[in-house]
Amino acid sequence: MNGTVLDRLARSLATGGHSRRTTLRALIGGLGAAIALEGDDAGAATCRRRLRPCKRSSQCCGKNARCGTSHGAGTGTCCGALGATCRSDLDCCTRWYCHADGRCGVGDT
Repeated sequence: MNGTVLDRLARSLATGGHSRRTTLRALIGGLGAAIALEGDDAGAATCRRRLRPCKRSSQCCGKNARCGTSHGAGTGTCCGALGATCRSDLDCCTRWYCHADGRCGVGDT
């Protein structure tokens, strides 16, 4: 369930004065939204994780992932670009390094 849906649901329940039917509709709507959003992750199963071979950035998992040259696997692999989450330099493209905040950034750590 995304933040907007949860926010609307919480406000709706907090204002009171709603009938049980209205509250039930809100809960069912929130559940339906959560199920619909779960379906959005279906594409994530087909994307390629870090250090996996790729030909296009669109093949790589994550908002800040791209197909490039990684510290860990070389050219033509999915790696983290600026702002991507990381655990070590191996997760980042060669232009960036994993910083203490767990994000790929400019400059050595």
